[in-house]
Amino acid sequence: MKIDLKYNQLPLFALLCGGLGALLRLWLYGTGLDEEGLLTAAHPAGILVLILTALTIVALLWFLRHFSPQGKYSRQFPASVLGSMGSFAGAAGILLAALLELIRRESALSVLTGLLGVAAAVAMVMTGLCRFKGMRPNFLFHTVICLFFVVWLISRYQSWSADPQLHDYCFQLLATVCAMLFGYHRAALDLKSGNRRAMVTVGLLGTYFCCLSVAASDAALFYAAIGVWMVTNLGVLDISAPASGEDPQ
Repeated sequence: MKIDLKYNQLPLFALLCGGLGALLRLWLYGTGLDEEGLLTAAHPAGILVLILTALTIVALLWFLRHFSPQGKYSRQFPASVLGSMGSFAGAAGILLAALLELIRRESALSVLTGLLGVAAAVAMVMTGLCRFKGMRPNFLFHTVICLFFVVWLISRYQSWSADPQLHDYCFQLLATVCAMLFGYHRAALDLKSGNRRAMVTVGLLGTYFCCLSVAASDAALFYAAIGVWMVTNLGVLDISAPASGEDPQ
């Protein structure tokens, strides 16, 4: 049976796969813990979520293999209320996480993460305002957002690396990496360069991983907000060749 998805259906595909993966993780953590609180290695939900993840990655890479949108920035990222609202949601999620880091003050890295998070939240609000008006934002906004995810990844990896159970953190790690790369590619596009297919790919994968990170996570609201930001800011996905004489940037 041939499966032919339109590009603009891929966000829904990523969300559906992510929702299924989240349900599998709830099943895993609801029934797969032994007397010591450790996950059972052979639990079917743990195996199924890994299979689903592999299939989702392969499917998205396959569906996007010929993706090559062209046209002006304003055609690829037109004014969008949904996109701006997604950016504001992402800003709220980052700001909440940043304030918690500043309140805890567990280390110098934690304070740095909090301060950079506040800056990233402001930057994301600015990109949301630009998206509402259909304007190209300054590349520094997405650069700050990207740097925040770099520092967030470093700060979280210190605890993740000490956890022997891969299921506890692997999807949060992958979601953070995708968000970092999404911010990087958005900054590159703001500079009139970059790879739109790479941006859409990591955005869709990040959406999927964020869905899984919401289940059985201590940062569910953060990853829910980041997933909303990515899935609503992929831009127009079904774009054909530019009109005659149109500047591709």
